[in-house]
Amino acid sequence: MKQLFLSQFLICTILIVCALLINRNHDLIAGHNSLSVEEKAKIDIKSLSRFLMTDLIVTRLTTPVLCIILVNLDIKAHYIYLVICTRIVLGLIITSIYTNNSFKAK
Repeated sequence: MKQLFLSQFLICTILIVCALLINRNHDLIAGHNSLSVEEKAKIDIKSLSRFLMTDLIVTRLTTPVLCIILVNLDIKAHYIYLVICTRIVLGLIITSIYTNNSFKAK
């Protein structure tokens, strides 16, 4: 279980740093760097980057909490990994759907 907590801490730290970098450098958002100037003007990039930063931080801070709860319930490690991966993938899918049309510039 020590490895489980260490891996969670490492991954969460890396992704929180990525979230803070996304807020400062908008070109780190997937696909944004390859857009033309006209297409970039259609996107409210500040709101999008703020949303992505918040989403990454909330998701990555709740994942270790979920891990701690599952460990205290004496769930086997491979089930814990499955639950955590499912939570992250579902979060990514929901984020992708939400950001598809929600951040058009006005």
